[in-house]
Amino acid sequence: MTDHRHDDMNRFLPYCVLAVLALTDVLTTSFILANGGVEANPIADIALQHFGIPGLVGLRTTAFVLVVAAGEWLHARCTKSFWLTMNAVLAVNLIPPAAIIFQISG
Repeated sequence: MTDHRHDDMNRFLPYCVLAVLALTDVLTTSFILANGGVEANPIADIALQHFGIPGLVGLRTTAFVLVVAAGEWLHARCTKSFWLTMNAVLAVNLIPPAAIIFQISG
């Protein structure tokens, strides 16, 4: 017999990691902008220019909700595709922190 509670807990792990990455991105972006840096993402830059940090928070929140909705839809149809997609989403969301570390260290 399969323990579905364990599967459900595992399924939500990528969402938790994504939420931490999104929060890290907002906090580090705020820090970099406060110290004379610029936003490299053109879409995020537009949100920042029009709405400031709340615009960036709104953009990241919207993206997060869309990923969760798409992930849940995909998980209900094909678990393997769900995990492949979530791994790709997490990999892409590791780019901003890596870029920030590169900027700070260089």
